[in-house]
Amino acid sequence: MALSTELGGPAHLAFLFASGLEPETVQGIAEEFRLALAPQVFLGCTSESVLSTGREVEMEPAASVWAGHLPGAELHPFRLGNADWVSTLDDPALLRKRVLGPLDPTGVVLLGDPFSSPAEDLLSALGGLVGQAPVVGGMASAGRTPGGNLLVLDDEAWAEGAVGVSLGGALGLEAIVSQGCRPVGGFHLVTGTDGNFVTHLSGRPALEVVQEVFDAASPGDQELMEAGLMAGLVIQEYADLLGRGSTVVRNILGADPSTGALALGDVVQPGQPLQLQVRDADSADEEFRRLLSSRRLGSPVGALLFTCNGRGSRLFGEAGHDVAAVDHRFPGLPLSGFFAAGEVGPVGGRSFLHGHTASLALFTHRPG
Repeated sequence: MALSTELGGPAHLAFLFASGLEPETVQGIAEEFRLALAPQVFLGCTSESVLSTGREVEMEPAASVWAGHLPGAELHPFRLGNADWVSTLDDPALLRKRVLGPLDPTGVVLLGDPFSSPAEDLLSALGGLVGQAPVVGGMASAGRTPGGNLLVLDDEAWAEGAVGVSLGGALGLEAIVSQGCRPVGGFHLVTGTDGNFVTHLSGRPALEVVQEVFDAASPGDQELMEAGLMAGLVIQEYADLLGRGSTVVRNILGADPSTGALALGDVVQPGQPLQLQVRDADSADEEFRRLLSSRRLGSPVGALLFTCNGRGSRLFGEAGHDVAAVDHRFPGLPLSGFFAAGEVGPVGGRSFLHGHTASLALFTHRPG
């Protein structure tokens, strides 16, 4: 196998992402690659579409494989199934043992099934254990119903739960997360909430504030707001920054005209600054390229890209946008990944589950 001869040594870590194939077929392909590469840790999942260096294959049968010879890397694979969530998430010591093992982690790669893994709860629980180490990954996107996805860890496969690998030693992980949005209007303080409903912004009914921003927006922005309005929630410990890199974007799911409340795809806290956001191809392109350009130190040895299945040709009008942006910044960088049903990556030092996002994991070598 050509891949194994190009590594320069034995494979330590390998990933397989497959689209448009029956689970049994994916298991067979995974086993062939695992036996041929014999990596210490082998991970994978099924998806709607896959990508690799310089290429995105949308909605067609395809497989993308990444393997790395990573001297000095310390790896701890893990799996969490349906029976593990309550007991593990409620016990920090057990969670650390299961997910991080003996490592002082430099990062975590996480793959999950969106129907059965409480990713947001897991990321929240991990936040106090990983420190500043990023958690990066994505939710499998092949299945439209429970049981339709496949997760692979070494020589086993499951249709539910989550799998992943924690990294340490000489193997580092850096993350670039592009939420692809731009603000419309200014910041407003959340002054009334009810669960995931924002009832008041700056002391006024939330829907009244949205209407005011809409009326002041350009015709182009009004069209984008009608197509899909989002809210940028300032992460509380970064509330003094009030800018890019301090907000996590959440969908506005709807509104109640009778009360003026907005329903968000997250629980909001009173006192949290909020800014309305829109997304278009130009904004998504500009932000991703800007974030890639801002990464200055050292050269990554490889990368994984988890991009939303709402990006690609659906957003940019043609396939290959996100991988082209990565290749322009890091020419020839070994890259693999998939179009996800939810992307994992850090914003403001904490890792979140996102939507419509490009989350890039850069593997780096840490000097001993």
